Amino acid sequence: MELLALALFTIVLLFILILKFKVNPFLGLLFACIFLGLTSGLAPAKVASSITSGIGSTLGTITAVLALGTMIGKLMAESGAADVIARRMIDVFGESNVHWAIAAIAYIIGISVFFLLGVVLLIPLLFTVALRTGTSLVTLFVPLVATLSTIHHFVPPHPAVMALVGSLKADLAKTLGIGLLVSVPCAALGGAIYGKWIGSRILKQPPPDMVAKFCGGTVVNGVCQLKEHKNPPGFGISVFTLLFPVMLMLLSKVAELMLSKGSGLYDAFKFLGDGNIALFVSLALAMWTFGFSRGLSKEEILKFT
Repeated sequence: MELLALALFTIVLLFILILKFKVNPFLGLLFACIFLGLTSGLAPAKVASSITSGIGSTLGTITAVLALGTMIGKLMAESGAADVIARRMIDVFGESNVHWAIAAIAYIIGISVFFLLGVVLLIPLLFTVALRTGTSLVTLFVPLVATLSTIHHFVPPHPAVMALVGSLKADLAKTLGIGLLVSVPCAALGGAIYGKWIGSRILKQPPPDMVAKFCGGTVVNGVCQLKEHKNPPGFGISVFTLLFPVMLMLLSKVAELMLSKGSGLYDAFKFLGDGNIALFVSLALAMWTFGFSRGLSKEEILKFT
């Protein structure tokens, strides 16, 4: 009980440092870790080693995902694929309902990819839609984050859900059904509906320098303008390339449920479905579909990646 109270106090202290005293979040987190470790009775050397191992394991998990996912996103933007998908979404859903389109895409992608990867992959698309429609970035970003978070917590085959299924010996099919039943209204209410409401009160456009970086635009008098692409990929191949890592990871989960461990097909699907491998293979595909086939030179692709 004392440790729980200490942990809660440390969290409050962290918020005060960041919000009140404007301490850099990384430095605030580092201070909070040291404070919690020392006040909870850990030896100073153990506190230091725990922080080092914690940072190392976290970076080991996310570094490749961030790098590879950002490269795919950049190629998607520079080739015009993000603009192609954005225009089609606007045509189908209408400018006033693009937040529902973002929620739908996030739901499809979120079924098999981690939260972080879903955000990284969809950032260029989000910025492009915001600029094309004049929609508040908050209106679009809330559905993205809420939907991915909901899927990640409720729907197999995400790790936390699968761990609970194993420890509680729950029925996987029933868990999947209930997860889908619960996640859809949660994503709709906490994502698209709330995002539309709060976005109308917080009118935020994407920062011009970030749009120029992620979407291949140019900044003129502090305003970012999307460039016109002479030879963009088609809508079908754009969506296929965007969803390719999702399909590979989904195959891995299907292998866990339907194939016997140790078989050649099982090992192949598990290898290709690993997050880092799936993104690496997908980046190779994107270099062709968003790069060479669009007339980009190897020097341009090197620059963008």
